[in-house]
Order: sequence, then structure tokens, then C-alpha cells
Amino acid sequence: MYEPLLFHNNQRDRIEYRLATGFEYEEDLKSITYTLRKNVKWSDGHPLAAQDVVFSHQLAQRFPRLDGYGLWQGSIPKLESIEAPDDYRVRFHLSIVDIVAHELISKHPVVPRHRREAIEDPVNFRNQDPVGSGPLTVVKNFKPQQMIICRNPFYWEAGKPFVDCLRLRQFQSNDQVHAALMRNELDWGANFKADIERTYVARNPETNHFWYPPNSTVSIHLNTTQQPFDNLKFRQAFSHAINRRQIVELATYGYASLDPHMTGIVDYFKSWYDDAVNR
Repeated sequence: MYEPLLFHNNQRDRIEYRLATGFEYEEDLKSITYTLRKNVKWSDGHPLAAQDVVFSHQLAQRFPRLDGYGLWQGSIPKLESIEAPDDYRVRFHLSIVDIVAHELISKHPVVPRHRREAIEDPVNFRNQDPVGSGPLTVVKNFKPQQMIICRNPFYWEAGKPFVDCLRLRQFQSNDQVHAALMRNELDWGANFKADIERTYVARNPETNHFWYPPNSTVSIHLNTTQQPFDNLKFRQAFSHAINRRQIVELATYGYASLDPHMTGIVDYFKSWYDDAVNR
């Protein structure tokens, strides 16, 4: 419903530009300027401009509970100020040098200023008639167990979305999702399924398919400020005691793979591998 400025497509190792068409750090790395896509409209037909981006981030500055990515809050806030040099450029001034700040800034939701600036309590605002910038913005049905959301009539990308509506269902467990898939009630699911070849694909090989793309590392994080986790030898023994292959084979049914790199960089980021230094 609310498109980001951009996002990082790790499967293809590239940036996907959405509301923005580009960004640039200043030479001192203390500010970032985004260039916005022109001719983008909100789902009510009102033009989307740089002032909407500024307004959305200033809301998070004024109301900390809306600062979901901690850009303004915390002991070391990332942002110092924000401005719009014109209708299609937004400049963020950083409080510290942070060469990945653009990723968090880009994730922060951009909301329509013309619909939100008169709201006195944006934290508890119930958005019953949403206006968004994404491909699906029209809420046809909203119930505890199901939501139906349909296409944005003013979406900027020609020919998209490819569907008129999506029906999003709420389930209480993986077992419920599995049962719905078996009954052909779902087009797509993203839940863990044990022995998927036998329990799902084999039931109808023509239509039942799955894809497990590379994902992030499954790991254990220890609080090294507490005993005995502050002891290096304990952590080394802890690591040696873990049967990684057994975890892969039993806990994940062989879906996962062992990480051979001491860096912890798995196939999700394989383009960053440098085998010459991983020895």
C-alpha cells in the first residue's frame, strides 16, 4: 500500500527503485539526496511530491512511536534534519557518517501529507479510508480472518499490478496453512512445510510447486557481557558442541545448507565471497 523509496533486491544483487529513481551521498558522507520519480500519484489522484517524504519523516521525529527504524531516536540518532530543495528532491542530513543509512531511510513509510497533516494524534489514528502510493490500495473487505485489497487506479507503473485484488487470509498455525494448501484454497504461502516433496508436491505435481531461495544465516547470539558467555574458550567449546549437520538434516529436513565460510556470509550474499581471504 505504501511503496518505499527503494529496496535492495538481494536475490539479484541490485537496487530496485520505486518512489525514488536515484540517491547520492555528499562527499563528506553526511547527507543523502534522493531524486523522486515524476508523475507519481496517490490513490486519490493527488500528486506525490518531495513534501510528502519530508512530512512523513518529520512525523517520526515529532512522534517517536512512529520512528520504526530509529532514525531520529536513540543515543545516536542517524538523522539531524531533512529538507526538500524542490518538488522532486529530498535531502537528509545525517548526524553521523553512516554509509548504509540510505537503506533504513528508504524503508520508512511515505504517507500523504494532504490527508495526514490535520490529524492531531497520528499515533492512534485509525486509517479507515487509506490513501497510498503502492499497487494495491483499495480495501474491499477487512475482517479479523481476511482482508481483500485491490488495485490502485493511479499506480505509476504501467500494466501493473497484474491482478485486480489480493485476498489475504489470517491463520493461527502452519498446520492451518498446510490444510488450506491441500484443499487448493491458496495460491501462495510462505510457511515451513516438513518433507515438502512428499506432503505437498506429490499430491499434485502439475500444480504444486515450491521455491526456497537463499536466505539469511540461522545463528545463535550469545550475550558476551554475561558469564559464562564472556569467556572465549567457553564460546569455542559451545560452537564445537553444536552438530550443525544434524540440525540441517533433522530440524530443516535438509532444506538449509551448511555455511562453509568463517565469515558467516551464506549464499544469500555469495557475490561478496572472496575465497582468497576465506582460508
